[in-house]
Amino acid sequence: MRKERKGERLSLTDLLAKPHQRIPRYRLLIQRLLEHTDPEHSDYLLLRRAERQIHELALQISSVEKEATEQEIRQGVLKRLELIVHGLAPGDLASQSRTLVRQDLVSSSTTTWIRKERCIFLFSDLLLITTVSRRGTRSTKEGKKSVIG
Repeated sequence: MRKERKGERLSLTDLLAKPHQRIPRYRLLIQRLLEHTDPEHSDYLLLRRAERQIHELALQISSVEKEATEQEIRQGVLKRLELIVHGLAPGDLASQSRTLVRQDLVSSSTTTWIRKERCIFLFSDLLLITTVSRRGTRSTKEGKKSVIG
């Protein structure tokens, strides 16, 4: 751990990280106190309860951090899709509640000689069907409604 010099300011990131970093330290401190506290002492049960509650808090914090990281990854995927699918503007796909479930490249045929490649994106609340052009650009359709002109 870095010692702060007098008058040195911490960044916002440093300040935000400290409370989170302290939780495991509190648990270790209480565990050490428990090692040196007689089980018959009046504080022993309180220390046990505090250690258990701090452990539960650490698990909750870990769960929230994991969910936030996963949400950030999901939003990154949606933002990248917005960039590669022609006709989508920034913000068209990115939504806190939307997740990409699956994507597939399929071929559809209107006649025996004509095949069209489509890329289908299944989201938690939306089905996006794109036409893949040979030049690498894509047009977009939501269901039967065209998103681009």
